[in-house]
Amino acid sequence: MVFEENKKLAPLTTMRVGGPARFFSIASRNDEIIEALSFAEEKGVPYFVLGEGSNIIVADKGFPGLVLSLGANTLFFEDSFDSPGYALLVADGGAHWDTLPKEAAAKNLYGIENLSLIPGTAGAAPVQNIGAYGAELRDTLLWVEALDARTKKIVRLGKNECGFGYRDSIFKQREGAALVIIRI
Repeated sequence: MVFEENKKLAPLTTMRVGGPARFFSIASRNDEIIEALSFAEEKGVPYFVLGEGSNIIVADKGFPGLVLSLGANTLFFEDSFDSPGYALLVADGGAHWDTLPKEAAAKNLYGIENLSLIPGTAGAAPVQNIGAYGAELRDTLLWVEALDARTKKIVRLGKNECGFGYRDSIFKQREGAALVIIRI
């Protein structure tokens, strides 16, 4: 796994401002996420998971720790979901969010179409409980898989465990701050 030093963050954000990350890495597999989190622990620095850089402004002095980008970006429809009239769309945390409503609509599946064109990644969507035009992610989300940075174990939280509120979730609170969302 490659850890870049003093990586410019401005080009990785939609506002195109801000200083460098002391360390930067892209993790595409769970073991790489664990390796990156362990690296931050060993160096004694904080970590931050960066999606597509929307909804964020980086300070001019940059970030003093590890900025981690999730490289896994696949999505698929699960065949084993057996509720009539429903389908289960599963996406990696690094998947471009807008791909989900587009793929669902292409299969004549509805429920997240109002969430189209919201910038960011699938992993960031539950953090913010994204919403638009009277719909919110919590209306259709079933679960979130996350890697707990403290235990290095994968946990699955049902939507009721995510503490969703208006543009809020457990992932913004102390109890969810150590969870790196890897799949929704």
